[in-house]
Amino acid sequence: MTRPKILLIHPNVSSKIVDASFPFGLAYLGAVLKKNGYLVKILDLGILNLENDDIITFINKFKPDLIGITTLSYYYEEMKKLCNLVNGIPKVIGGIHVSSLPRLSLKECNAKYAVIGEGEETIVELVQHLTEVKDISKIKGLAYKNDDNEIVINEPREPIKNLDDIPFPAWELIDIKKYQNVKQGSDVFMGEKPVLPIITSRGCPFKCTYCASTHFWGKSIRFRSIENVINEIEYFIKKYKIKEIEIWDDNFSIHRKRVVEFCRKIINSKIKLRIACPNGLRIDSLDEPLLKLMRAAGFYAIAFPVESGSQKILNLCGKKLDLTIVPGVIKIARKLGYICYAYFILGLPGENRFTAHQTIRLARSLDFHFIHYFIFTPLPGSELFNQWKVGINLSKIEWSLDFYKKHLEKKDTMCDLTVKELKKFQKLGYIRYVIKPKSMLNYFEHIKSIRDVKKFMVASIRSFFKLLIL
Repeated sequence: MTRPKILLIHPNVSSKIVDASFPFGLAYLGAVLKKNGYLVKILDLGILNLENDDIITFINKFKPDLIGITTLSYYYEEMKKLCNLVNGIPKVIGGIHVSSLPRLSLKECNAKYAVIGEGEETIVELVQHLTEVKDISKIKGLAYKNDDNEIVINEPREPIKNLDDIPFPAWELIDIKKYQNVKQGSDVFMGEKPVLPIITSRGCPFKCTYCASTHFWGKSIRFRSIENVINEIEYFIKKYKIKEIEIWDDNFSIHRKRVVEFCRKIINSKIKLRIACPNGLRIDSLDEPLLKLMRAAGFYAIAFPVESGSQKILNLCGKKLDLTIVPGVIKIARKLGYICYAYFILGLPGENRFTAHQTIRLARSLDFHFIHYFIFTPLPGSELFNQWKVGINLSKIEWSLDFYKKHLEKKDTMCDLTVKELKKFQKLGYIRYVIKPKSMLNYFEHIKSIRDVKKFMVASIRSFFKLLIL
C-alpha cells in the first residue's frame, strides 16, 4: 500500500515590516505525521517566495493526498488564494485565525476541513478518515463541509495532556539555513547562528483581554518535562550544531522552580548556548537571584511585555502587572548584562492622550535597548475582538497588517483616540526613544565584531523605514 502523502503549506507573508519565521506549527504536524508513517513535505512560501505556477508544479509533482494550510489573521487573505489555486485535492486549514472563526473560514475558503485548536491528534485522525474511511463525525476538534456543503463543527478536542508524547518538531522538512538571515521575534543582536526556536509549554492561566492565545492553547498551562526539553536541545545541537535557542513560550518564567531546574540542567550538562526570550517574560516573575541563574545558564536577551504606562489601562485589560516593580526589574537585568527590549500597545480600551503620553514617558525612562510600539488590533479569539465585532459583517473584512487602518477607521476605535492620532503617538514614541542619547549608547555597548556592526546597520535601516511607513 502506498503511503499517504501530505503537503503542509505556510502562506507568503506579504509585508515590508514583518519577516518570515520558523513554521513551528507545521514542523510539529510534520513530526506526528511522519511518526505515523506518512510522507510529508513542508512548503514555506514566506521563505521560498514561489510564484503560483511554481506552486502548482510542485503540487503536481508531489501529488499529495491532503494539503494543509496554516494562517494567522494578517495573512489569511494569502491562505484564501492558496485554497483556490488547486482543485481536486482535499484541503484542511488551521491556525489561530481559523480556530477562532472556523465557520466563516470554511465558508470563505475553498477547503473542506478545518482544524480547531491543537492539530497534532486531529490531523492524524483526518488522514485516517481519508485513507481508512474513519467516521468523520467522531473526529474531535474538526470542522468540515458535509455532502450538502453544510458546515459541521464537531465536538471540541481536549488539550494534549502530556506534551512529552509529541515528537520534536521535524525541522528536517525545511532548510533551516534559509531562516538564519531573517529577523525572528527579536532584533539586532539576536541570532547566534545557527539558531532554532523551542516551546517548552502551552497555554496561559492569565486573562488579558487583548490576547487570543488562551482561545487556541487553553486557559491552563501545560509543561513539558525539563528532561524532555533538554533532550530536544541536545538532539538539535548534535544534528544542526545550533549555538542559540529562542524560547517562544507565552509564560516560560511563570513556574519559578521549573526555570531553576532548567537552568541547573543546562549548567550541569555543560551545554554552551545563548538563550533568548523574544516572546517575553512575566516581569513580576523575575528577581535578581533568578536572573543571575538564568544568565549563568546562557540567557542573554529578554523581551519585557510592559504593554502600557497606565496602570488603569493594564487593570482594564486584565493584565495583572504592577507598574511600580518594572523599573527595578529592568535595572537588575541591565546590571547583569542582559539585552532588554520592550513591547507596548497603544489604543487599548481606556486609552486617551494622557495615557498615551504616560506610555511614551515610561518607555523613554526605562533603560531598554530596543522598544516596539504596536497599535492595538482586536485579534480573533480575544475577548476584545468579541466586543469589537458586534454589528460588523466579518465577511467584508480584508484581513492584513493594514487591518486596523482599513477597517477601524470605519468604526470607532475602542478608546478615545482615532487611528490617525494613534499613529501619531506611535511615531512620537519611536522618535522620543531614538533621540535619547542613551539609546545610541545601548546599541554600541554590545558591538563586538564586524558582524554586529552589520546587524546594527540593518536594524537602523529597519527603524528608519518603520518611521517612514507610520
